[in-house]
Amino acid sequence: MDKVVESVGSIEYKQSLKNKIIAVGLNSLASAWADADKELLNEFVTQSLGDVLPTWSMLSDKVRFQIFVNHIDSFRSYMEEKIEEEGS
Repeated sequence: MDKVVESVGSIEYKQSLKNKIIAVGLNSLASAWADADKELLNEFVTQSLGDVLPTWSMLSDKVRFQIFVNHIDSFRSYMEEKIEEEGS
């Protein structure tokens, strides 16, 4: 059983490390001039919000804003749902 717990902990650590590395790369791409770099950043920010979420807290405001702009309809729907919940 200890091996299973150790393995799960190792998997979580590796995923956390992977997310940190992704965030560092994306944050540096946000200031890039090269078209290939801009395209790579765009590929990330247009992914589903579920795919983006694990790195959210580590992303720069510039990258977060690009995600927000690309998913404005999802954010708007979420806000409308919350407003309806508060009004109930």
